[in-house]
Amino acid sequence: MPKKAYTVTLDEDVAERAQQLSDNFSGLVTSLLRKLIADTEREEFIESLKRYDEEAEERRKRLGIFGEKDRTFL
Repeated sequence: MPKKAYTVTLDEDVAERAQQLSDNFSGLVTSLLRKLIADTEREEFIESLKRYDEEAEERRKRLGIFGEKDRTFL
């Protein structure tokens, strides 16, 4: 079924307001996407730090290096 095309003529002030709303919506979407990307990058960074800490802990255990509180001398 073919779609029908409609033409609407708006008063200048209505058209201007519609454009403002469209611009505001676009700005909001852009802002939300930037925040989402920043939050995702922050979470990925935190996860990479956790992995680094876990890997460093494993290396310390393999090498027999302990934390200050647990340090023992043989």
